[in-house]
Amino acid sequence: MTVFSPLSSSLMIRLSAPLFALVIAGCQPSTEESAAATTETVSTGTVSAPVAETALARVNQVTISDEDLAFAINRTFSQSDLLQANQELAEKVLQSLVAGEAMQQKLIAELSDAEQQALRQQVKAYEQELYVKEYLARYATAEPVTAAMVEAYYQQNPQQFGAKTVKQFQLLSSQQGVDEQQRQTLLEQQALIAQNEDWSGLVKQLPVALNLQQGRSDGGLLTPRLNQLISGLQPGDISPVTFIDGRYYQARVISEQQLPAQPISEVSAEIRQLLAPQMVREAVKKASREAVAGVDIEYFN
Repeated sequence: MTVFSPLSSSLMIRLSAPLFALVIAGCQPSTEESAAATTETVSTGTVSAPVAETALARVNQVTISDEDLAFAINRTFSQSDLLQANQELAEKVLQSLVAGEAMQQKLIAELSDAEQQALRQQVKAYEQELYVKEYLARYATAEPVTAAMVEAYYQQNPQQFGAKTVKQFQLLSSQQGVDEQQRQTLLEQQALIAQNEDWSGLVKQLPVALNLQQGRSDGGLLTPRLNQLISGLQPGDISPVTFIDGRYYQARVISEQQLPAQPISEVSAEIRQLLAPQMVREAVKKASREAVAGVDIEYFN
């Protein structure tokens, strides 16, 4: 049999959201409720007060208390929802808890020993996760990111903040894929291509029709393959002949310019955000080392 109880003052106190606590601050548990309940201490963040635990329902031999209900409500609903909490909401959540307990009991009766053991392993793992999370919250305090750390990261990774070398280049390419005879002709023209500084005039002399483009390495013209073609060239250098999807390509770097990184004052906040997770990881590693250092550990092969 399911028994519902009004949304008692003790339950309201357990709804620990500060704004909700202000709304119900004037409510007090009745004398009869207090006498029938087990008294425990519940921390509300800044004040610890005795709170009475009252049975609200029983599923077979398992009791569901107002503490269980308050926990479920606090975990499920937002702060604004808690401000609207009422008897109807409490009864719906209580019904859900009762149904959940009934499901658990029924399933346990049906499961094989192996299936129950598998579920117990999952529960054990989840319980450990909760303890680890609480342990880390208490003992894994990340050190703040210092100005020296920001400076070091900035100096070691200038390319992340806009520092780069921009190359001005010319690019010769065939209009379409070349056949074997055209390929051989272009290879035979290499001495002429290398010696001629006026490629705009050169393309009119070559026996194979070629396009001439000019641009900057940061202009978005180059595919990754073509960018790789000129990345290692210095001003005045000509790349080797390259064929991509049957088309001929050859590049010459005319000049290059070193673009500086953004000032550190403009990117320091970004660097701190990048380094913060690293500091957290270091704090977790330290807390882990300290935890295992104080216990007796034995591994078995």
